[in-house]
Amino acid sequence: MKKRAQKGDTGFLRTGIFLLLLGAMVFLSLTLPENVFPSRDQELVEVSVLLGDWDGALWSNTRSGMDQAAEDLGAELRYLSPAQGAEEQGDMLLRELESGVDAVVIRPTDPAEVADVLTTEGSMPPVVTLESTVEGWERACVGTDAELVGRALAETVCQNHAKGSTVLLIRTGVEGSAAARRLKAAEERLVQEGFTVMTCWKPGGLDARTDELSLVRSADVLMVFDPGALEQTAQTLRTWGCGLPLYGAGSSTGIASLMEQDHITAIAAWSDYAAGYLAVERAVHTARKEGVSDSELQFQIVRKEDMYEPEIQKLLFPVSG
Repeated sequence: MKKRAQKGDTGFLRTGIFLLLLGAMVFLSLTLPENVFPSRDQELVEVSVLLGDWDGALWSNTRSGMDQAAEDLGAELRYLSPAQGAEEQGDMLLRELESGVDAVVIRPTDPAEVADVLTTEGSMPPVVTLESTVEGWERACVGTDAELVGRALAETVCQNHAKGSTVLLIRTGVEGSAAARRLKAAEERLVQEGFTVMTCWKPGGLDARTDELSLVRSADVLMVFDPGALEQTAQTLRTWGCGLPLYGAGSSTGIASLMEQDHITAIAAWSDYAAGYLAVERAVHTARKEGVSDSELQFQIVRKEDMYEPEIQKLLFPVSG
């Protein structure tokens, strides 16, 4: 009889523990936010990513951030890159908007061209722009404050060089692009501080195959406001053996390497990984009609001597989680 009583007590205890666990699970399911644990039956969000004049090595950190966001949030990314410039990107955007895709992330080659497509479309999926704002879609942009970046770079030049010095600005982006807005803000600040400013239109940056060396030698400082053009220009100056101080915007691993080798003086750096992650995150949340947070990126002015600080290392050489 004693053994039977023990067995009965054990069974009662197990039943009690089971009921307690079941009650706890029900309580948690009612009190925790829905997005703490992703729903197994939540449908994938299809996102088309239009890269523009994209270079795989230059934008590898951005793409890593996008891929991580897709994995975390349940999205399927389709990367597209037009062979030509802004007009083909506009045509590709139009096709994607009409294809039934859930959302689009685009790095505009020409913001005006993208704006034309968006304003002529009726009902459309969410469109998130990367780096450059598009008129009417400013709140859907993931990027830095372009004017603030331009002014900060100009002020860094003002701190390091004497008034009256000649600064050559390499103009790359079309009107309205982030690069063009950075340049304009920097030019205004430099003129205000008494510097002589020259501009040179080189969409891809200085190219060693073209004869721009005489123009470069007439300047005391060089500034470039697009990451791809900055990397190209730094490599060209290295080829020419020209040690002109070079300032620019961008934080790819290639740019970091060139700065470490003293081919770039200082950069306005932000997290490309975070930019990619936030762009996909915003696209997915908007497609699911969920709330979205502010997507403005913070930046820092980084010099070679700052590169080895832990926070800067994370910025320039991110590791996906």
